[in-house]
Amino acid sequence: MVEVCDQWVMAFISQDYKSSKLFSSIGVGLLLVSFLIVLSATLLLSCVTLQQKTSELSLQAERKSTTNNNAGGVCSGLLLTTKTKIRSKKLNWRMLLLESQLTPFLCENSQTFSTSQKQSLNFIPEVKDTVVNDDIGAYPDSFSFSQETEFHVSKKREVLETAENEPEAKLSLNMALRMKKCGKVEKALKLYQHAMALNLLHPDILTYYGEFIENQDKNVIEADQLYKRAQTVCPEHSRALANRVRTLPVVKGLDQEQLNRIDRKRNQLFQVPDNDPSLKRMKKEAYFEHIHHTVALEGNTMTLAEIRSIVETRMAVPGKSIMEHNEIIGLESALKYINNSLVTNLGTITVDDILEIHKRVLGHVDPVEAGTVRRSQVHVNKHVSPPPAEVLDLMEDMIDWLNSDKTLKLHPVKYAALAHYKFVFIHPFMDGNGRTGRLFMNLILMRAGYPLVIVRKQDHSLYYKCIQLANEGDVGPFIRFMGDCTERTLDVYLFATKYGTASFQALEGHDGQIKSSIIKS
Repeated sequence: MVEVCDQWVMAFISQDYKSSKLFSSIGVGLLLVSFLIVLSATLLLSCVTLQQKTSELSLQAERKSTTNNNAGGVCSGLLLTTKTKIRSKKLNWRMLLLESQLTPFLCENSQTFSTSQKQSLNFIPEVKDTVVNDDIGAYPDSFSFSQETEFHVSKKREVLETAENEPEAKLSLNMALRMKKCGKVEKALKLYQHAMALNLLHPDILTYYGEFIENQDKNVIEADQLYKRAQTVCPEHSRALANRVRTLPVVKGLDQEQLNRIDRKRNQLFQVPDNDPSLKRMKKEAYFEHIHHTVALEGNTMTLAEIRSIVETRMAVPGKSIMEHNEIIGLESALKYINNSLVTNLGTITVDDILEIHKRVLGHVDPVEAGTVRRSQVHVNKHVSPPPAEVLDLMEDMIDWLNSDKTLKLHPVKYAALAHYKFVFIHPFMDGNGRTGRLFMNLILMRAGYPLVIVRKQDHSLYYKCIQLANEGDVGPFIRFMGDCTERTLDVYLFATKYGTASFQALEGHDGQIKSSIIKS
């Protein structure tokens, strides 16, 4: 192409300027140059257009990612704002005042919150998120609503650990059976206990350990409890079912013997004249003892002498908290109300009666919550209480059961124990359920002619263990426990009519030992 151009240029130069071919050559040259210019311009424009499209596509991609991030932030911000607005509606005016004081300080170093978010964001816990001190749990504090997730996670972890320990538990069970067959009872007992510690829900372990207790210790009642638990875990377990068919009639006979002893001792107490000096003194001492043990079950540190001083003189005890004083005063007020109004009332027990009892129990401790059912969900130890919306309906159902003809035919001790358990299962109040429940039980017993039954502070762990067993489906141990408490109280009264107030030594047992054989039946 270069050679052609050179030849065309030389021919153009060698031409005659006056010739007509000169003008034709000039026209062809201009056309050729114009074509080259247009071609270059077209290529340059195409490159520029392609570069612009590439930059626009990258810019659109960046805008899209930025829009998604902003949308997520806006949604989370709106969700947070909505939640905090709902929470703020539940707070009282004091919390809102404190919120207005804390919000500028909490948002001082943050530049991402909008003005609306600063006004609605709240760091003050709701009532349901605070720890509720209650007196029915096995410990002074109880599970709050904010710990629900943690509670369920720990429960699942416990089930998983039990499954992981199952091979070792079975190995311990097999070794225990071998030791028992060889006559090595002590080693067999330790191996059974080790297997139970590893897996409390294995039906074979429960069944064989129950057989061991039944044969070696002759403890039919505890063996029957293990058989029943094995049936609860595995209803089709034939060995547990066969054992329970054998032990259940024996256990029922033992329970009936206990109730018959209680009836005989109550009738024996009826024969003591009301003006007997020993009986009068005993009633007064039992009054102080009941207050002492009831509040001590909930962690009150007052001694019997200090409680007597508060009740009789209304003088404060140095070094003790106001809360402990108010617990004693409230319980005494509730006892007086029951004794003066409800015991002699021949009508049926109503929900209002229970609310009035609780109003006096908690009236000096928390006047706002006194006599009012709870409005939030709480967890008590391992027990999940019913939702607050169902509390009043459950209370009405309990009262209907309490006043039904079938229930009224039960033995008073069994009747009172079941009523007490139903009450604490519903857990109708934020605080004071244990004290109110025991007063409720004593109201039923006193109407049937029994004295004020005392649940000793020494039996704290046994008392809550029986409640936990009832929550798991076996209410028998709780009824027997309340029967033992009733029988022991009757023994103390009968012993006092003969030997004076030295009979209070029967209330000084330890480690859950229940001694109710002071008076021979």
